[in-house]
Amino acid sequence: MPTIQDIASFLGAEGVLEFPGLCGPEAVISGPAVGGRPSRESVIFVGTTVREPLELLRASQAGLAIVDSHLRSKYQGFLSGGIVQAVIWSCNPRLDFCRVLERFFSPPRAVSIDPSAVVSPAALIGERCCIGPGCIVSEGVEIGDDTVLHGRVFLYPGTRIGCRVLIHAGAVLGADGFGFEKRPDGSWQKFPHFGGVVVGDDVEIGANSTIDRGTLGDTVIERGVKIDNLVHIAHNAQVGADSLVIAGAVICGGARIGARTWVAPQSCIREKVSVGCDATIGMGAIVNSDTALGATMVAWHARPALATKRIFTFLQRVADADPASGPKPSQPS
Repeated sequence: MPTIQDIASFLGAEGVLEFPGLCGPEAVISGPAVGGRPSRESVIFVGTTVREPLELLRASQAGLAIVDSHLRSKYQGFLSGGIVQAVIWSCNPRLDFCRVLERFFSPPRAVSIDPSAVVSPAALIGERCCIGPGCIVSEGVEIGDDTVLHGRVFLYPGTRIGCRVLIHAGAVLGADGFGFEKRPDGSWQKFPHFGGVVVGDDVEIGANSTIDRGTLGDTVIERGVKIDNLVHIAHNAQVGADSLVIAGAVICGGARIGARTWVAPQSCIREKVSVGCDATIGMGAIVNSDTALGATMVAWHARPALATKRIFTFLQRVADADPASGPKPSQPS
């Protein structure tokens, strides 16, 4: 188990480490305070969004608190009474807390292929991978080092997975997309899918999400993308690096999502639409046309947020208008 000094050194925080309690840098930290059981060996974090930071600190009795540096001038004097044993002042306490938990307290990851998994001899599996129960890894699939597939993940042929990818249970990568052309008699001709799915390094894909293979090219999920549960990404779509795609979102065929974009729950990016880098797509928005870099798009027919606000303000004024104050109908002479 790490000491407070170990944690401070890992975070590069020796210069913002204080000891208002009785312990010293060699005090041991056993893990986060979970299940309502704080202790003098636990670590917590406190951000500026907490309503009563001091009360939280007092109740926790933590051995180590990672506290937002914006609170330092307000609470430093109160902490000197030993409410917590040690404090690290941080510009991003939530991030630092996550880093500490991952580095010191995450359980070791299994490196194995479950006996119930079906892995084609023609698949290429990297080093230190974990393939869970019931997974299907088809012929021609490539999986990079340190990747984890939880139970019942299905990888179709032509799927290429990078390194350090985490795919949760029930996800399906590489199924055919929904592409059909109408024949003269009204029946449907399936559009063949010869492409694959390419997933970059450090991607996470949530449970029961689906990513379809491309038609003549590939569907591409770039490095660092995080995909929530129950997301559908259609054929030939591309999701830019470090984007977030959250539960229930749909990215239609051929759509292009720029890097670092936030796609909120239940939103939809229409086919072949391009979304600029650093954009925000609001909850439930339907994006029908290309968006600019850094745009915030909201509403059913998604528009820039400022334009939508003006429209709603105008409509509200109309709805609130007193009919009695309006123009009177003309009287016959």
